Amino acid sequence: MAVPIFKRKYKLRLLISCVITLGTLYCLNFLFSGPRLGPVYDFLMKYRRPPAISPELVLIETGFITKDGAEQEYSHNIIEPASVITVILTLAEMDSNALLIQAPVLGVSLGNGKPEDELQFQFDEEFALLSQNIRNLFQGIRVGSITPQEADQYVTELVRLTERGKDRLLSGLLNKDEAAARLLERSAAAFGKVWQTGDIRVTSALEKAAMGTEESKGGEIAGNAVPGGKPWYSRPQPDSDGVLRRIAPILRAGEVNTEHIVFAALKGRFELAGLDIRDLQPKLVLINAEGEQVFNLDTQDCILIEKPRGNGDFRRLPLSVFFDYEKLDQELFRFLQEAESQGYFAYIDPETYPTFLYKYSRTLQDEMLEKGNNGKRAEWLKLRNEYLRSVEVFSYGPSESSLVAGYERLIAQEGLEAAGIDRIVAMRNEVIGAFLRIRDKYQELSKLRNGLAAALESSFCILGPVSASPEWGSSVEASALLANSLLTGRSVIPLASPYTLLWSGLLALFILFLLRKTGPAITFIAGFFLLCLEGALFSLSFIFTGYWIDPVIPVLTTAAGILISFFIALHIKIRSAKQLRRAYSAHLAPYYLRQVIKAGCPLPQEPIKAKTAIIAIRQPSLLTKENRDNPLDNARAAEAFRQRVFRYFTRTGGIFVGAEGDLALVSFGSPLERVCLNTMKKEPPYEDEPHARSNNSPAAKAVGSVMDFIARTPEASSWYFGIDMGECAFSYSEQGGYSVFGSPAVRARILSGLAPRYKAQILASGGVTEKIDGAISQRLDVLKDKDGSKEIFYKLIEPKH
Repeated sequence: MAVPIFKRKYKLRLLISCVITLGTLYCLNFLFSGPRLGPVYDFLMKYRRPPAISPELVLIETGFITKDGAEQEYSHNIIEPASVITVILTLAEMDSNALLIQAPVLGVSLGNGKPEDELQFQFDEEFALLSQNIRNLFQGIRVGSITPQEADQYVTELVRLTERGKDRLLSGLLNKDEAAARLLERSAAAFGKVWQTGDIRVTSALEKAAMGTEESKGGEIAGNAVPGGKPWYSRPQPDSDGVLRRIAPILRAGEVNTEHIVFAALKGRFELAGLDIRDLQPKLVLINAEGEQVFNLDTQDCILIEKPRGNGDFRRLPLSVFFDYEKLDQELFRFLQEAESQGYFAYIDPETYPTFLYKYSRTLQDEMLEKGNNGKRAEWLKLRNEYLRSVEVFSYGPSESSLVAGYERLIAQEGLEAAGIDRIVAMRNEVIGAFLRIRDKYQELSKLRNGLAAALESSFCILGPVSASPEWGSSVEASALLANSLLTGRSVIPLASPYTLLWSGLLALFILFLLRKTGPAITFIAGFFLLCLEGALFSLSFIFTGYWIDPVIPVLTTAAGILISFFIALHIKIRSAKQLRRAYSAHLAPYYLRQVIKAGCPLPQEPIKAKTAIIAIRQPSLLTKENRDNPLDNARAAEAFRQRVFRYFTRTGGIFVGAEGDLALVSFGSPLERVCLNTMKKEPPYEDEPHARSNNSPAAKAVGSVMDFIARTPEASSWYFGIDMGECAFSYSEQGGYSVFGSPAVRARILSGLAPRYKAQILASGGVTEKIDGAISQRLDVLKDKDGSKEIFYKLIEPKH
């Protein structure tokens, strides 16, 4: 049973636990709120409804990078400008919306026309790998038939030749990449919707100093601008555990805001796009014709992104598919050129020659790239479609049947020699084979083109290396996640710090209020249950609504308050137990004392009234046989008398309430006994209705206990008992112990003293006999009080059981 803590104590307990709880909440909110996202966040994210994936997003994979070997794998993801041009032209042909380049482009990634460091980096990595492979190869040879001395000489010579070859290749490629870089700039201008990050990790220290930038933690350059006015873009930084969970669309840095490359690419779609920092929480506001989108940001101005899960993922295309498309296009053109040289175009209009249309479209493409704008783009696309239609008409039209029919007529002519017929048959078969190759290549090209058109039409493409493991993401995938949030409007909603304090504090205080009167055991058990319920409440709120308050904050806050409340309740219980044991141990049996301690009441300093039966037990022999020569014997005899009375009557629930000389007092129905009965729940409470005759009363229990005591204790046959019942007051003091006050206690003493005079062993007042159903008694006399009231007393012979 819980320990009731009285008003002053439980108010103090509630106050102390609330103060400590609020202080803990403030500290936890300062430490955990805002930037803290960890395993709990990741675990709950698994149970949220997966985010929608924008069909507009397409990732063009240039390669893979690994978490452990990102530096080693980086050089393999550097792409040439010609490759990017191929991608841009294909996207333009497929009517794509935009291209975001997040791969290092050879010669142009630095943005300053000096690609030497980048090329040097690439070749250093490639030739270091080549040199290592050569050494590994000759290491294998060295353990074979060749002697170690010869193998070492061969290895040294090959490494020297490799170094010389590296220098020659570096010198030859520099000029080539400068021209390709200029062509890339013009192709991007012609497409009109190309963005490229301006930073790369291989910039030399000299150029860093010239630009006045600093190198960030990840080895990437952070800044606001580079020479020539080209913008720098912010890049997302993972959390401390290496997991990317948030991305800042705009970073505030003094008076200059740095935008993420994706936000810079997409904000042109909105009439208004910017930060709103007027309220408690910064927000990203996007407004267009369709309405307003508002993203709540965390304390770092970041959007909490949601990653695709399960079978959902972004559409992905390998970079090689663009090369395959270009290769197929060139192979088809080569087949068409061969057909033209063989005169297979004889049956079609010269202006519709596929080769003519192809060359003309390439001329328009070059003009488009030369001018650096999209003025020729529509005309180029139209001519490109006409070229493909002409190929289809040619390959499936009447040209083949006309040519084959002509050769068949020649074969059918008479007078031809066998050699001539064989030559004509070979020419006919060559025509059939040529058209078959053209059709196969055209079908292959059309299939790939249709697939690219379906994937890239109206697409927002991100080009770059992707992660090799789904457990972490590259900058390309991070950009895709941010773009997906901006395009779909889906993100986690972090609540501002005041709201975290409000909801966490209210719930913690409410739980402490519920536990303010409970004992330590219930405080601990119920507190643990309420903690689980609180954590589930905040977790489910996040899962179903997307509003993020870290459940660790309210749970730890409430846990701190519950622990403080528990220790206070435990201290009160221990202190109360000591106080109750000191006060009542001399008046109760040990078992009943434990029940009182368990109940925690009544408090010793609190006087309590109750209707009780008082038994006065007198042993005359203590005085008549007093040894005047040895008072110690008298004290021992008195102590034995009291111990015998204490052991028997307290065993049945009675309370030993005092002793003096040859007299001992026992009470039935006292507040202590009633608390024990309620705690044990083994007996119904006493029936205290006035004038009700019942064996379930303190008087009946007192009389029954006296009769049983006399029957079980032979020496008690010479003792005298006085019993009275009424309202008495019980209190405790350090000097007098647990005492009883009231007329019943006085009358019981008197009756025990009158018993020898009336030759009776048990005298009881009329109030006692009235409460005992069927008591056998004999009226003896009347007691008169000072106030004139009278009380009839009786000699009890045997109560009816």
